[in-house]
Amino acid sequence: MNAPPLSVHLPVRNGGAFLREAVESLRSQTFADFEILLVDDHSSDGAAEAVALLDPRIRLIPNEGTGVADAANTALAHSRAPLIARMDADDVSAPRRFEKQVAYLRDHPDVDVVSCLVDIFGDRVDEGYRRYETWINGIVTRDEIRRNVFAESPIPNPTFLMRREVAERLGGWRDGDGPEDYDFWLRAWEEGVVMEKVPEVLYRWRDWSGRTTRNDDRYSTDAFLRCRTRSLARTVAKDAPVVIWGAGRNGRTLARLLEGEGAVVEAFIDIDPRKIGGERRGKPVHAPAFAARTERVILAAVASRGAREEIGAALRGMGKVEGRDYWLVS
Repeated sequence: MNAPPLSVHLPVRNGGAFLREAVESLRSQTFADFEILLVDDHSSDGAAEAVALLDPRIRLIPNEGTGVADAANTALAHSRAPLIARMDADDVSAPRRFEKQVAYLRDHPDVDVVSCLVDIFGDRVDEGYRRYETWINGIVTRDEIRRNVFAESPIPNPTFLMRREVAERLGGWRDGDGPEDYDFWLRAWEEGVVMEKVPEVLYRWRDWSGRTTRNDDRYSTDAFLRCRTRSLARTVAKDAPVVIWGAGRNGRTLARLLEGEGAVVEAFIDIDPRKIGGERRGKPVHAPAFAARTERVILAAVASRGAREEIGAALRGMGKVEGRDYWLVS
């Protein structure tokens, strides 16, 4: 049996509510030359077995471990194609998604991973998710993805289509105390993997009460912060001390986690006159003017809405370059 050009990874655990809709969106693709690796993560509802009968391209495979990371690695191990894509069992792919993503990699041989824009829908979508949708859909180019890698995960995981050798070179996905997808994209960035997006909405990303990211501590805010801190310690803060803009809770937490990874925090910056001139965690707190004088990399870690953008504007006004002299960190 000849290998297709694309293997679609579709992990599922008791996906009865939405799985058929997800599979039908794959069956409706205008680019049809792919296999679907339906990895069953120990389901008990029979939905995977039922939808596996819908299409001869579906290969039903039991998860060789337990959980999302193991399911992703099981799919990778069974992939026969040079390109791999992800699809989640509760989402919907637009009909031309694979056509456009495969063409993008064909036309951009220097790109390793291509994503797309998303439409977040479901019964739990609030104003915060709409802001997140606007933010993530505004990050399209390789440079925008690179500069925002420490703010949030720049690639919505179920939207990727990548060259299989990239996933193999990174050793697949890791199961730990944090989000396996964000960990993967951070390691990809560290290895110089080129990531871009088709600037079109090609994926409907469902948010609902049963979504794994809402029910697993590995996807909590603290877990994401631990994940990005480890990457910061391996890269930006590896060889020299850093300065944190933000002496509040976010900045202090980032400092504690960085120091726990062996990095050195030299000082803080803050606009609050009650903090300026004092200390946090034994390090001095300076006024914003200090940023113009220091040659240390600055990590902006302020939680209030719009603060990161204001800090970025201030640092650019001082001649600082984002992604070199400073990083915006959630």
